[in-house]
Amino acid sequence: MPAKKVISNLKKHGEFEQILKRIDEGDAHWIALVPNLYNGTDAGDSEDIEIALATALPKNASAVLSILNGDEAAAEGQPRIDRVCGVPFIEPTDNFVKKYLKESTAALKAVSDEKLLPVANQCLGYLK
Repeated sequence: MPAKKVISNLKKHGEFEQILKRIDEGDAHWIALVPNLYNGTDAGDSEDIEIALATALPKNASAVLSILNGDEAAAEGQPRIDRVCGVPFIEPTDNFVKKYLKESTAALKAVSDEKLLPVANQCLGYLK
């Protein structure tokens, strides 16, 4: 089934929000599905997924980094590192941003998987 139809069905049955919640929580299994779902999203749904991935970043940086390709101009249909790592939240408070930056920076610096280090370092650059 094409990703667009999957997203439509998920939204129709109220399940899209549940998936976003699982991504928010840093659940690696749901994060791993993002590349398959993202291609079927419109601009608003894409933004929701990118915000969910950003929320998950301090909780499970390795899972989030594993689906980012480290390219700002990522192929269409994939989350963009500059958005996910660029504090994409809508009207966050200053305290929220400070806490988020501190926790995300610590999580990214703790990444030990050699394959993910280049993407982690790029993500750190967007957080500054």
